[in-house]
Amino acid sequence: MHRLTVQEGVPAWDIALLTPKSRGRSQLWDLGPLGNFQLTDQWTDASGEIYCTTVYKFKGLESPIVILAEIDGEQAWNLRSILYVGCSRACSHLVLLVGEDLPEKISAMLPTADSRKVM
Repeated sequence: MHRLTVQEGVPAWDIALLTPKSRGRSQLWDLGPLGNFQLTDQWTDASGEIYCTTVYKFKGLESPIVILAEIDGEQAWNLRSILYVGCSRACSHLVLLVGEDLPEKISAMLPTADSRKVM
């Protein structure tokens, strides 16, 4: 968040943080403030708030920058749909946050910087 907003000059309201997990199951909401930012589940133009919602609720919407987080083995049954919807919401930049222990079968499905394939 810091790099995007401070170093690259991206307004916080141009960032959407998406997760396949509901608010009750997502660990993002338990983190508290993320540096100088607070997560919010409402669109806002406040400079210190980042919009966070599920991939499913963001379907049909878009944002200049999308950060897709919490991709793990729990979503294996629906991973293609999650990746398609989550990754196709970004107009300019897509950031994927995945754990180091992500199974190879799942990481092979993730787009890379040089990837042009459609999910």
